[in-house]
Amino acid sequence: MKAFRRARRAPPAAGAPESAAAFGLAARLSEQGDVEGARSAFRQAMDSRDAEYAPAAAFRLGLLLAQHGDIDGAREAYRQAANSGHPEHAPTAARNLGQLNVRQGRYRQAHEA
Repeated sequence: MKAFRRARRAPPAAGAPESAAAFGLAARLSEQGDVEGARSAFRQAMDSRDAEYAPAAAFRLGLLLAQHGDIDGAREAYRQAANSGHPEHAPTAARNLGQLNVRQGRYRQAHEA
């Protein structure tokens, strides 16, 4: 765990985009159960606005937050991924957003997702 935190603070290796490093760290922290660490790293990848990693990070953050009961946070992360236009993550995030809204009784928002 400490190695991952050090890697996060270290500059990325030559040719490795910071967004990829942040996404990889977030995925690993999520697998290890470090929700706050994963949340922070996913947000860093999202903030990069990288065409591949930002939508993927928003989608994965939505999954993580939904699993841990932060429904409003999950809804916002899914919305960001859905609005990204990414060919894989946007439609899947829109579907998850719709399903989340249905489970919450937000039928109008589900239809709009």
